[in-house]
Amino acid sequence: MSSAAPPPPKVDVSKAVGFKYRPERVIYNSRDLMLYALSIGVRQDELRFLYENESQFAAFPTYPLVLPLKKDNQGVSVYGGGAEDVPGIPPYDPNRLVHGDQSLEVLRPLPLE
Repeated sequence: MSSAAPPPPKVDVSKAVGFKYRPERVIYNSRDLMLYALSIGVRQDELRFLYENESQFAAFPTYPLVLPLKKDNQGVSVYGGGAEDVPGIPPYDPNRLVHGDQSLEVLRPLPLE
């Protein structure tokens, strides 16, 4: 008797197209900004993203992309699933997600907190 793997979940992209999550409250501080900069490997000439006493200390421009994972918790890595289901997309564990592509349009610098 062979044990076959369960069929993959059905995805209906046509139902997901145009879906927008509701706005969520997020919390971050300068420690989070520095840890992010360190984790992505900022270069030696980019210390303004890594050192909070630098006169031009700033959030790395891509930091907002991780805010939906962080949510409103002051923990370092409290990654949870989405706040709501996406139509046509089965539930998933974000810790098992392979990130393929994403884009970001920067309209203004991110506040430091």
